[in-house]
Amino acid sequence: SMTFSDSDLHHGALVTLSLPAAVRFVAGSVGDKMDRLAEALDVNGAAAVADAIARLNRRVGLPASVRAMGYGNNDLESMAAFAVESRFNDTSPRKPSLGEYRDILLEVLG
Repeated sequence: SMTFSDSDLHHGALVTLSLPAAVRFVAGSVGDKMDRLAEALDVNGAAAVADAIARLNRRVGLPASVRAMGYGNNDLESMAAFAVESRFNDTSPRKPSLGEYRDILLEVLG
């Protein structure tokens, strides 16, 4: 079945739209890095970083979700299974489980 990487959507846009969900997921696992990002983004606290990124995405003209970009795939199971096996997890401060990827993908899909 199709994955994000099989679609014709722009990789950079997909990554950027996924960033708020990824930030929310790793926020408690990166020490003071979220506080430094909050300061750089001029928001109050680590919890506000993901929302600030989402607002910035909208300001530069990105849609609110991957589904709003025209991605219609609803096969969360295959996408989550693909994601949990990705080599990109090797450098993550917090590695999502299959269920956690399902939740992240639901948020990203919108």
